[in-house]
Parts: sequence; C-alpha cells; structure tokens
Amino acid sequence: MAGHRRRRKPGTPTARRRHHENSRALLAEKLAATGDPVERLAHGFDYARAAAARARRRDPGGDVTAALDAALHALVRAGDQLIR
Repeated sequence: MAGHRRRRKPGTPTARRRHHENSRALLAEKLAATGDPVERLAHGFDYARAAAARARRRDPGGDVTAALDAALHALVRAGDQLIR
C-alpha cells in the first residue's frame, strides 16, 4: 500500500544481519554434506566471492582489498604446501 511504513517487531534482527546468518548457515550445510576437500574449497570461495560482491554493493567506495589479499595469500600458501 502506498505510504505504508513497514515495521519490525522490537528485537527482530535486521535483514542485513539475517542475510549473513542465512548465508553462513547455508555454507555450513554445504561443508557438512561434502567430504571432498576441493569441493569444500570451492564452496568457501563462492561464499567469499558473494561476500565481497555484497560488501561492494553496500559500500561502493569501501575497500575490500585487504581482506581479499589476505585470502589470496592464504590460498597461495596452501597451494605451495600441496606442491611440496
């Protein structure tokens, strides 16, 4: 209805917090259902990629570079350990 303001019940979590909780729960389900380490890594990558996209939409001027660089370096270190 035009002009109708939506209201939340007091104490109800905001949509943003619920979205994160739901995304994290879905990731946990996928990880629990998957025994293959490479597939688990793919699920983690998808989660991080979606989180980065969400952060850019939420704050277009924000900098997600530091978190993504840390994740990249961790992946490279893991790859180095696997090769050795």
